[in-house]
Amino acid sequence: MRGEGIVPARPIRPRWAAGEVNFVVCQLFALLAAVWFRTYLHSSKTSSFIRHVVATLLGLYLAFFCFGWYALHFLVQSGISYCIMIIAGVESMQQCCFVFALGYLSVCQITRVYIFDYGQYSADFSGDV
Repeated sequence: MRGEGIVPARPIRPRWAAGEVNFVVCQLFALLAAVWFRTYLHSSKTSSFIRHVVATLLGLYLAFFCFGWYALHFLVQSGISYCIMIIAGVESMQQCCFVFALGYLSVCQITRVYIFDYGQYSADFSGDV
């Protein structure tokens, strides 16, 4: 009797969302990269410039892998904040960066709520972040 005892397979439902899997993979990869970084890019073996370039490129790659295009918010906000710190004096640096960061996040939130979601209730600006 052919086919007896064969049970059709049920579809496997994923227990984790794709964003969660990406985050865990990035964390584990970062731990392995830290060991590699410490072993092969030790400060006695390579220059600080090479270490900074490798760390920056690896960080950007992991940010884009984990958060997608939302990572551009990290780059834009940190880049403009860095420029503010260079331009503004020491006395007013904190206030200028605070006002910019709060304004940037407010504009992003208002844009998301009123333009992208067309007035529907949406309180989460952060997305995958």
